[in-house]
Amino acid sequence: MSEHIRLSTGPGVSAWIWSAFNLLMAIALVAFAVYAVPMLMEARYVLAMALVVASSVFMIFILATLTASYRRYFWLDGSMLWRKGVFRDCGYDMACAAVALESKRMGLLGPVAPQLVLRSAGRRPVKLVLRNRDTGLTLLPADQLHALADAIGSAGESGADVRGIVHRLRRLADDDF
Repeated sequence: MSEHIRLSTGPGVSAWIWSAFNLLMAIALVAFAVYAVPMLMEARYVLAMALVVASSVFMIFILATLTASYRRYFWLDGSMLWRKGVFRDCGYDMACAAVALESKRMGLLGPVAPQLVLRSAGRRPVKLVLRNRDTGLTLLPADQLHALADAIGSAGESGADVRGIVHRLRRLADDDF
């Protein structure tokens, strides 16, 4: 039986509290817009429509942010990497997928972070950032990086690229920085 390892890539408690606060503010803004629009329609039609559009855009932005945060949950089950989905979870067999180790800038001015990119036939690539945004962009713990390396290296025949990725993941895990 394979071991189930939850990767620490998802948002923490403080991030969910902040997201809930933003969602409540968005709901309050939409409620205010619904209340204020009839009064503003008589005097300032453009202002009323701008309030409706702005509150709707803000609500959509908050919901998209919450969905993106929710989809940052990953876990390993043997050689399968699972990603939390809104309607269903998606699994990727790391032993069969094409795996690449790339760099990604975190935000506009943030540091560069390593990320695993898995490509399976007929599916969109999945990107697993190896740093947690909610813990000061710290790398994943060493045991999780070793588990990722084991899952990638579990393929029967692995090429030089796969061995290089496994080696780099192990080196990241063993680095004392």
